[in-house]
Amino acid sequence: MLGKKTVFKEVIGVLTAAVLAVFVAGCGSTQQQGSAGGIPAGPIKIGVVNSFSGPLQNYARQEWRGLQLGLQYATQGSMSIDGHAI
Repeated sequence: MLGKKTVFKEVIGVLTAAVLAVFVAGCGSTQQQGSAGGIPAGPIKIGVVNSFSGPLQNYARQEWRGLQLGLQYATQGSMSIDGHAI
């Protein structure tokens, strides 16, 4: 007979596999490829998940500013990569 911990681990494993399958399926692109080595046409979008309210908002603002400064540095101020705006 299976214990509660074993059943819980199996349920978590199945849920993890399901979430991973949905994530991988969502990684496909329906956009046409641009001429720049497989980069889709149009701007490059960068997603940021952070807490801009609550007790950690100061860290979120610093992280956001750091991302902006890092992109400016990496693109030498152009804010574009291979002709694609960020």
